[in-house]
Amino acid sequence: MKIKVFTTPFEDNRMQGFFHLTTKTQKNFGIKIRMKEPRAYFINYVAPMIKNYLNCSTCDDLECSKIKVWTAPYKNTKRTKLLYSDDLHSYIIILEKNKNDMYIISSYLIDEPGYLQNVLKEYNKYKKVS
Repeated sequence: MKIKVFTTPFEDNRMQGFFHLTTKTQKNFGIKIRMKEPRAYFINYVAPMIKNYLNCSTCDDLECSKIKVWTAPYKNTKRTKLLYSDDLHSYIIILEKNKNDMYIISSYLIDEPGYLQNVLKEYNKYKKVS
């Protein structure tokens, strides 16, 4: 299955998907802020995580934190989520199937207090269903 990103609308001559993966909305002010580090740094991890997550269940590397994968309902569809978490960082990728394609909805560093616990709670709820 081919993985795609949303390409429209364009902003600053770049696809919407690029900014969605590298920016964060400042909730207090309702404006997007450009992120240099660390959110934008992890954009290089998106493709390898998507390409390799199916190998996690058979991987023999005991030092690896493994990618957690689950599918959870979202509005009228389902979203597949890939979570990498170690002692330093937690990073999530959210995918959604549309007909024969899979789209990257979002991916981001989990850096807000308590948010990782909420994500892990959802993982534990839906991991057996996925």
